Amino acid sequence: MRHHRTIRSVEEERTFYFKGTENGKPTGVCFINNKDLKSRITEIEGISVRVARVVIKTKKRYNMEIIQVYAPTTSHPEEEIEELYKEIQTILDISKSYYKFVIGNFNAKAGAKQSSDTKVGNFGFGKRNKREEKLVKFSEANRLFIFNTFFKKPTQRKWIWKGPNGTKNKIDNVLSNNRDILKDVSVPNCFKV
Repeated sequence: MRHHRTIRSVEEERTFYFKGTENGKPTGVCFINNKDLKSRITEIEGISVRVARVVIKTKKRYNMEIIQVYAPTTSHPEEEIEELYKEIQTILDISKSYYKFVIGNFNAKAGAKQSSDTKVGNFGFGKRNKREEKLVKFSEANRLFIFNTFFKKPTQRKWIWKGPNGTKNKIDNVLSNNRDILKDVSVPNCFKV
């Protein structure tokens, strides 16, 4: 499978950066940036069809790195999820940015806080399975707060995806190394399917 990066303008107000496949399958990660932000982007890179990164200059001394993730579903082999976490870990290990975010569809939820959790808040949703435990362990090991679990939300704002059997899941996550950087994380109703 060959990968490519396409950069194109979406309207005049935004720039669309995409990493995906040429075979037409709906796989890939992207960033849509406001035109005012374009001059502050110092790096943008498509690592794979599942991981991309952008570095943004925030102030004279600080950079913000955002790693966008699209994790394989549970129908994919465990090796694919292991490869995804290795890709993210490699980026985090070499990152010199002060603010770090790992965001996107992890196809996993943090679930309710457990006594050993230090990076999960009091407002997780649902129970964890093996893959979801991997997300929490990854967050703990990298000192990344799972922001979705830190803000109390009404039920309709706690989930992003509804399965064929009616199960509701919070599989999109926002992780960051700085607990004080975000004031809220919410699921807009318009994105629910």
